[in-house]
Amino acid sequence: MKYPANLSRRLAAFLLTLVMLMTSFAVPAYAQADWEMLSIRLSWLDANGAAYEAYAAPVSWSQDQSYWVQVSADAPLHALTMNISHPNHTYAFDPADGSTLMNVVDAGSAMDGVNKVVINAYENDAWATSFNLYVSTQISMPEQPAPEPAKATVQIVYRSNDGSLYEEEYRELTEGGDNTVYARQYDGYTLTTAESVWVDVSANGANPGAVEFVYDKNLAKATVQIVYRSNDGSLYEEEYRELTEGGDNTVYARQYEGYTLTTAESVWVDVSASGANPGVVEFVYDKNLAKATVQIVYRSNDGSLYEEEYRELTEGGDNTVY
Repeated sequence: MKYPANLSRRLAAFLLTLVMLMTSFAVPAYAQADWEMLSIRLSWLDANGAAYEAYAAPVSWSQDQSYWVQVSADAPLHALTMNISHPNHTYAFDPADGSTLMNVVDAGSAMDGVNKVVINAYENDAWATSFNLYVSTQISMPEQPAPEPAKATVQIVYRSNDGSLYEEEYRELTEGGDNTVYARQYDGYTLTTAESVWVDVSANGANPGAVEFVYDKNLAKATVQIVYRSNDGSLYEEEYRELTEGGDNTVYARQYEGYTLTTAESVWVDVSASGANPGVVEFVYDKNLAKATVQIVYRSNDGSLYEEEYRELTEGGDNTVY
């Protein structure tokens, strides 16, 4: 706000007297920081020669000791006189007390860190601190900007129970954003955990800080042909059996009465995504040959000769008795 200079001085004197009376029996509800006790007054003359002045106020939420002052829209920004002091320090200021400010730019409605006047304070011939003065023709005090949303990095792991799959990534998520993390799809694997996880992001970080998706590897299946046959062709049987990767894929020979196995009793079949190896299992048998004992008698008609023997003969052999 702008006020004629004489009215401003009378108002300031009245307020100072009132404050002194109140402080004799009242305890302040808010203790100002030392930097907020700086007094900055800008004064100028309008086009008609009338004197005006405005007092800067501390921007309490600023992090760089900033002050804000509103002057009238027609105030000559190139001809503003600054009076500055601090009740607790004997600062020498640059720009100096009573000087005309140079290169003043209208700050508009926000503190941008650029359109400001930097005031350096020196004490005992040494730099002590600095203040920022924003001069605006639009508003009396800028609004505190909303804080930047927090960001956090979350680790995302994709792994299988059998260790055949392991991938990870790191993703930056933002507070208030869509922080749902979705599982990837992998050919040959089935997800065993939830398809998505919501991650809460705050100034404290990400919760959870790591997301894990766990998969089971899809077990391959293959069909193997199993043949049971004899060398002489009297026996032939076959079957088709589905086997599973990682299972007990040992195929055992059958037992046939009257036949003797000539190959191994069992065969291991390896099952993978490529199929079964071997794709055909064959068990080969020999047919057991029958045996019989025959009595052979040698005698004469007159009974003077009699002999006998017992001879074992084999099926398919030379069974002629002489």
